[in-house]
Amino acid sequence: TEGRLVIALVGDNKHLQGIITDGDLRRMLVEGVALETTQAGSVASSDPLSISLDAMMAEAEDIMVDKKVQCLVVRDSSNSVCGILQIY
Repeated sequence: TEGRLVIALVGDNKHLQGIITDGDLRRMLVEGVALETTQAGSVASSDPLSISLDAMMAEAEDIMVDKKVQCLVVRDSSNSVCGILQIY
């Protein structure tokens, strides 16, 4: 809650299994999910929105506005994770 990044990646840079957003975490807390016994992979969104490393920023903005999200996973041509693009 003190940092600015609002997502956690599940997996590694070559095998992204999903993401967990701050919204996912808030919903789990509201629903009373036992965080100490819940595995990250079981609650992660398995098909996170992503964008190519070579894409233009205008495309990223269009995706974020259209999907109403604040973050995109950035991937290279081999589909490996290169980073996160986030707006505030």
